[in-house]
Amino acid sequence: MNMRKIRIGLFALLLAVVAFVPFVSATDSSMTRNQDVKIIPVSIVNNAQEKILVNTTTGQNIKTLVPVPSSNLKKVKVPKQIGSAEQQESGFTDQDWAFLKKSMTDLTEKEQDQLITEMKKIQNHTSSLSPDEQTKVIVKIGKYIVIATEGGNSVKMPGQPGHYQLSMAVSQNLGTLTGTHATSLGDYASWADDNRGQPPLGQIENRHSWVLDGTGIPLFDNYGPDSAAYYTTAARNDFNSYLTDNAYVDIGKGLHFMEDMGCPYHTTGGALPQHVAYENWIMSNWNTLGLDSAIQVNEYYPVTDPSAQAKELADFSHQFLSFFNYEINNDPNWQTNADMIYYTQVLFAETEKITIGMVQYANKFDSPDTAGSNSVAINDIQTSYAYINGIGDSASDTISFTITHPDASQLEIWVSSRPNSSYPYTDYKVWDRQPIGGSPFTFTIQATGFVNYHDWRLIVKDNAAGSTGTIDEFSININ
Repeated sequence: MNMRKIRIGLFALLLAVVAFVPFVSATDSSMTRNQDVKIIPVSIVNNAQEKILVNTTTGQNIKTLVPVPSSNLKKVKVPKQIGSAEQQESGFTDQDWAFLKKSMTDLTEKEQDQLITEMKKIQNHTSSLSPDEQTKVIVKIGKYIVIATEGGNSVKMPGQPGHYQLSMAVSQNLGTLTGTHATSLGDYASWADDNRGQPPLGQIENRHSWVLDGTGIPLFDNYGPDSAAYYTTAARNDFNSYLTDNAYVDIGKGLHFMEDMGCPYHTTGGALPQHVAYENWIMSNWNTLGLDSAIQVNEYYPVTDPSAQAKELADFSHQFLSFFNYEINNDPNWQTNADMIYYTQVLFAETEKITIGMVQYANKFDSPDTAGSNSVAINDIQTSYAYINGIGDSASDTISFTITHPDASQLEIWVSSRPNSSYPYTDYKVWDRQPIGGSPFTFTIQATGFVNYHDWRLIVKDNAAGSTGTIDEFSININ
C-alpha cells in the first residue's frame, strides 16, 4: 500500500496529551474517586492516508485494521488438479454410511442397517413413517454424525487448536479488548459444541452448517448462520442492558458458528471420513501448518448482517471442498501437498477477518445522528452535537468519529460522558484548532476508567466563517 504516512509533530503530540487530562466536576466526583479516569489519544488520521496508530502512553505503534467490505471476499481460482478429479456423488455415499455405522456402537448391526435404510427412504421421500417417527430417525442419525465426525462434542476444525485461537486472535489483532473480555471469547470458543441443544433451536443436534450441495439433513443442518446471528443479537441486547461481561460471553458463543462456516466440511452433509481426516490433520499439525501466523491479519470484513455474512463465508469455503476430497481420497501424500496447506491457511485467514468483523459488529454502537445516511452539519460559528446514550461500558472503550471539513484548524472538539441522564456531562477537549492535512479525517481515542458511564456526546465548534462540514460518524466500541 503506497500511502503517505502522517507524522504528528512533537508540539501537537504534547498538546494532545495535555488536552486529555480530565476535569472531573464536583457533581460526579463520587463516581470517579477511585478510578483511573483518562482518555488516551490513539490516532489522528486522514482517511486518504495510511493509518498510523500511536499509543501516547507507551509510544508504541498499535496494529491497525483496514476495513474491507465483506462483498470483496476474493474467489480463489479452481486448482488445476480438480480438472481431473472425479465428481463427488451427490448425497451420502456408501463410504459415508459405512463410516457412520462405526459410531453406532450402542446398536446391533441389524439395528444399524435398519436405521440407515430408513434414513435413505426419508432422503428419497419414500418413507412410510409418520412425521414424528421420521423426526426420531433424523435425530438419531444426527447424533451419530456428530459422534462420528466430532467425537460427540469438541469439533476439530477449527477445533482445539482452532476455535480458541481464532477467537483469541481477535484481541491480538484489534489490540483493544480488555483481558477479561478477550478471555471470555476464548473460554466460550467451544461452548457451541458442548451445548448443541441450546437456543436458538432447542433441537438435540445442531451441526453448525450451511449446506450448499443439497445434502443437508432437515432438523440437523443449515442452522449455523442463524445461530451466529442469534448470539450476536443477544450480545447487543446485553450491551443495551449494561451487561458488558455477559455480552462477551454471548459474542464468544456466536463466534463459533461463524468460524465453522470457514470449514468446507460444514457446507456439505456428506464426506464424513474426509471431514474427520481433514480436521485431525489440522489438529495435529497446527504449528507446522503455520496457522498461528495465518490468523494474524491487518484487515477485516465489516459485518452488517451476521447470518448473511456467515453464508458468504460458507460460499467462499465451499469452493475448496472438491479439491480437498479428491486429495484426501487419491493422494497418499495429501498432508504435505502445498495447495492443501496454502488453501487451509487462506481459509483460516479469511475466517479470522470475519470473526473480527463479528466482534466489531457486536460491540460497536453508532450515534443515531450519524448512523446510516445521517450526518450532522457543522456550520459557521456554531456548535454541533452527536449522541450515544444508554449503552454498556467497559474498563476500556474505543471512541471514533469522522469529520469532513476543509480546515481542521477552525475546529474545537470535545468528547463528553455521564453515568446517565440524571448527571451532567463532563467534557474532555480532544482537539483545539490544530491543522491536519486533508479531509475527511478520523479521530480515534481510547477511554479508560469510565466504568458506569453510559451516555456519550460529541461536540464540534466551528470558530470561523467561510467553511462548513459534517460529522459523518460518531461511534463507540465497548471493549
